[in-house]
Amino acid sequence: MSRREAKTKAGKGLGILTDFCIACKLGIILVYLLSATGKDHPYLKGASLGQSAWVIMYGVLSSLGGSKSHPVSPRTSFSNYLAHTVYGVATASAIMALGDSNLFKPRYINLSNPTED
Repeated sequence: MSRREAKTKAGKGLGILTDFCIACKLGIILVYLLSATGKDHPYLKGASLGQSAWVIMYGVLSSLGGSKSHPVSPRTSFSNYLAHTVYGVATASAIMALGDSNLFKPRYINLSNPTED
């Protein structure tokens, strides 16, 4: 999509829809991550996911030609990185506040106290 097309209402709507879809997918990944690894340090895990998403979207995909990355200032890149970090922390906070407690129950067998059959 050209810059001119992106500035139209349809272009902006498509951009918003795309951002929401990516945010939903990252939120689902974070729910699975917290469910599998436990709910200790949720903000660190959320920040790490947000930062990883930033690296993948702006580092890996742009080098593969998946997105056009125009030359931007370091200040712009850092603010984008910071926004992804805040997104991860906010998502982890929402998951911890709104998620069902069954999501975070441990699913492992305690080997220190085996039961006899």
